[in-house]
Parts: sequence; structure tokens; C-alpha cells
Amino acid sequence: MFMYFVQVLLMGFPSQFVRKTYEMVDDPSTDLIVSWSLNRTSFVVWDHRALEKDVLPKYFRHNNFSSFIRQLNVYGFSKVDPERWEFAHGVFQKGQKHLLKNIKRRKPSSCTSALVHLQDSQGMSSSNGSTDTEAKKSLKDNKNKLMEELAKLRQEQQNMEQCFQFIEQRLDLMEQLLHQRLEGMDRQIRDIEHKFGEICKT
Repeated sequence: MFMYFVQVLLMGFPSQFVRKTYEMVDDPSTDLIVSWSLNRTSFVVWDHRALEKDVLPKYFRHNNFSSFIRQLNVYGFSKVDPERWEFAHGVFQKGQKHLLKNIKRRKPSSCTSALVHLQDSQGMSSSNGSTDTEAKKSLKDNKNKLMEELAKLRQEQQNMEQCFQFIEQRLDLMEQLLHQRLEGMDRQIRDIEHKFGEICKT
């Protein structure tokens, strides 16, 4: 029952990457390095070297700007200005933090069917004799096997990414629950100290 409750709660929380990116962009102390754009619907990295050195390590487990961009792409962000590092997402907006839960990872696209269709359209004929036909058939069979293996690996990669995302979300939730619990304990301690002080006065 508890696990079901946790899973229901997780559906309403943004991923750790999206949440931390929002906090990073929204931090006024780093506006010279990264900030919201004037229209408040995109953000701009003004100094990517300073971002790597001073900002990324505060929010993520790395300081690699290229990795940060790849993660943005995974979550559907797009580069909107070819002249600068400006990124946008439909629901990533200043003052709209409640919309972050709608930003999801993109499922990795598969080109398997397109490649198979291309192979079929080539119509490997037997115009060069039986030997060439057998060689081409063998090559086609090998390609098909490789494509099947590639499709399996992509599916496994997708499953692992979903698993990691779920773990990240659970960690975020546990962090929030622990923070709430600590706040509650702190209030209880203050109440006890206050009551103890009143007793001592009497």
C-alpha cells in the first residue's frame, strides 16, 4: 500500500534534472552566467565556461556543459537562437514551477523499421548468378540479425533510463519527506523547550 502511495505521489513531481535546472536558472545570483530571457519563456547561458566551473557542480554531479545540453535534449528542450546558448521548452517558464511535472523524458527513437524498409527496397536480385545471390542473401541475413540485436539493445537502454528516472524521482521524494520530518521534529523540540522554560519560571 505504501509503495502504491509513493508511486502516485511520484507522478506529480518533476524529475530531479528539470527541477534543478529551474532552480539554477531562477537563481538571481547567477544572472551574469545563466538567466531567464526577457520573454520569461526561455533561458540563456551567457558564459558556458563559468557555468561549467562555478554553477553546474552546485546542482549536478558533473561540470560538463555538453552533458548538460544532451540532458536538455532528452527532456525536449530546443535551442532557439543560433547566435547564443538559448533553450526553451513549452512549459519551462519563469514563475510557472508547477508546470515542471509535465516535462518528461523523450523515448529514444528507433530507425530499425526504416533501415529494414531500405534493405527491402534494394531488391537484391540474382542477376550475377547463384554465387552472388547466395552471398547477398547471407549479407542480408546478417544485417537482419544485427538489426534485431540493435533493437533489443535500444529497448534495454530505454528500460534502464526509465528505471534510473524512477530511482531519481524516489530519491527526490524521500528527500522532501525527510525534510518535512526534520522540520516537524524541530517544531516539537522548540515546543518542548518553550514548555520547559515556562515550568522553570514557575
